[in-house]
Amino acid sequence: AHANPLVLLALAPWLLVLLLALGSTADVFLMPQLHYLSDLLRLSPDVAGVTLLAVGNGAPDVFSAIAVATGNIGADMDLSLMLSDIVGGTLFIMTVVIGSVVWVAGSRAPGWTIGKLPFWRDTMALLVAVTSVLKV
Repeated sequence: AHANPLVLLALAPWLLVLLLALGSTADVFLMPQLHYLSDLLRLSPDVAGVTLLAVGNGAPDVFSAIAVATGNIGADMDLSLMLSDIVGGTLFIMTVVIGSVVWVAGSRAPGWTIGKLPFWRDTMALLVAVTSVLKV
């Protein structure tokens, strides 16, 4: 039941194609809507990114969690799986995605720094949200 390394090597370009398709789809369909909503609501780019982009990105997870919590997906409710999905996704975003963004931005823009107020505001909001989820 071990994967053939040649198959994995052949699938790597396909993964790249799928990631590029996902990125271009988000660029064409998600970003214009977020830009329109942030202009309509007069949100700063920081606030729009933290709220609107997060809602657009996390909506499938939220609706899946609601379906599990309300029991609308069958008799087998797995609340621990729901919580691990939410917390695991959050930890992935906080470690891998933000770390990659900081790493790439730091290498392409020498002297680039993160603003202290937005960083601590967003970090504390995330801490409160994750703590609330874990207390459930």
